[in-house]
Formats: sequence, structure tokens, C-alpha cells
Amino acid sequence: MKLFKPLGDALFWVVHRKPAFYAAIYLINIVCFALMYAFVFSADFKEKIGVIASFYFSVVTVTTLGFGDIIPCLTSTGLILAITSQVLSGVILVGLFLNSLSQKLSDHKDAQTLLAQEAERRSRVASLMVILQPILNINLRSIAEIYKVTSSAERAAYEIRPRDLFTDDYFDQISFLDMYSRNNRYGDNRLLAAVLNEDNSNFKTALDGYITKFSFALPVEILKRLSDLLGHSYLSYPDMALRMHQVGVERDLKVSSRFMAFEHGSKRGNDSISSLRDYHSILLAVIQDIEDHVQGLEVKVNVLLMNHVAPPVASAIVRDTY
Repeated sequence: MKLFKPLGDALFWVVHRKPAFYAAIYLINIVCFALMYAFVFSADFKEKIGVIASFYFSVVTVTTLGFGDIIPCLTSTGLILAITSQVLSGVILVGLFLNSLSQKLSDHKDAQTLLAQEAERRSRVASLMVILQPILNINLRSIAEIYKVTSSAERAAYEIRPRDLFTDDYFDQISFLDMYSRNNRYGDNRLLAAVLNEDNSNFKTALDGYITKFSFALPVEILKRLSDLLGHSYLSYPDMALRMHQVGVERDLKVSSRFMAFEHGSKRGNDSISSLRDYHSILLAVIQDIEDHVQGLEVKVNVLLMNHVAPPVASAIVRDTY
């Protein structure tokens, strides 16, 4: 079987060339046989032919037109073999050329189909990203509020891209969020943890519904990021804080407000928990997905560091010494 492998490889190489290759060989065939007719077999025709006539004869022979105006002598075995070889090679080359051209046209059509399918897929994903943005805005509003209540100074409202907001200073700042502050957008009758837990619950419900409805049409990598976002432990921080507060109330214990302080830059080691940063990293990746698929869209966070809009600035910074 090994003896046939080189032959099979050679045959595969010959059959899978571009149309231009066969066209070039076809022209070379005409030239080579024309020269052969002119200088080797010129006397083997009923009337001796020159170079120009030999080219003409080569063309009508390889194309199998055979007008019959130039007649070879049937007694010349060499000439008959040459003519037969040229006709056979011409027929084979024409077949290979047409097959290659057909394959090229088919490949072009397949490529156009793939491009159309890809354009349709991107259009579909872009539509889904447009639907996703308002859901992310639920979380971004909550993030902006956390940033506000842990900021130390009042300033005018501004918009900022999340990737520019989520710096080391940002993470260090919000890691000292006081979950048990009673300064929130609803007044002073609720813990901030309860407000944030409600926000996160609304966000998770909307995101879960989105994933359930559109998972079949989303790229796998985007679907994975959304699933990671939905199930991330960071979103459970407010709920955990409420549970700890309830235990403290039931057992008459003082519960520390330093719920996320362990994620401060000065506290983290190489192997420490970094749930806060990890969550924001996934969120940035999802935002990038939206901006990549929706042309001209920039997702921004609206930061309102003004005290006349509840909750007040710096109203939820950890103050206790626990």
C-alpha cells in the first residue's frame, strides 16, 4: 500500500490546483506541440508546414476542432502518437480546468454564505446586547450608589466609563462600605444592606430571565460570562450582611460593619479572596461584549456626588473599630 501513497499524493496535488494553473499548462501544451510539429514532424503532413501553420494545427488539435485543412500522414506513427497525446492531454486539462473553476466558484459561494450567516449572527447578537444593557444598568446604578456613599467629598454629577472608574482606589474605597448604614434612598428606616440586597435581587432576576430566554442565541463565551456574573458570590454580600445582622439582633451581639474590609488592597495577599475585583472584572468583560457588538455605544456610569439627592455622600463609610 505504501507504493501507492506517493502516486496518490501526486494525483491529489495535480487535481487540486487553481484554474490558472491548468490554463497555463494548456497554453504550454499548445506551444510545445506546435514546436514539435514544426521542427520534428513538419515533413509528415501531406503538405509541409511552417511554424505559424504548426501553431494553428496545435490549437485546432488540442481543442479537438479538427477543421481538416491540414492533414497529417497516417503512415507517420510518431506524428499520430503526438496528435493523440495532445488531444488526450487537452481533454484532460479542460476537464481539470472546469472542475477547478467549479470548485472555486463553489468555495466563493460558500464563503459568501458564511459571511452572510456571520453578519446575521452578529446582527442578532447586537440586538441581544441592546436588550442586555438596561439589565446591566440596574447593577451599574447600584455600583454608582455604593461609590457615592463611600466617597469623602461632594462634587458635580458626571459620567464615566466603568473601566475608568474601577481602579485600585475605587476598590479600596468601596471595601469600607458600611452595610448597616441607615442612610439610603428610602430614608433612614431601612438598612443599606437591605436596599442593596433588593437591588441585587432585581438584577439577578432580570439577568436570569434574560439568560433563560436568549441562551440559545448567545455565543458560548458571552453566555458563560453572564452565568458567572449571575452566580457570583459578590452579589450575595448584602444578604450575608443581613443574616449576620439578624444573628446579632437575636443574640444581642455587636456585629462589625467591616464586612468587605478584607478586600482592601492593603489586606489582600497573593492567595487571599478577591471576590470584589473578580466580579467587576467579569462585569467589564460583559460591558466590552456589548460595546463590541453595538456600534457606537459606550456604556457609562452616572455618578451623582451631590447631597441634595439621597443618599448623602460619605454616609456609609465604616466608622467602627471592630
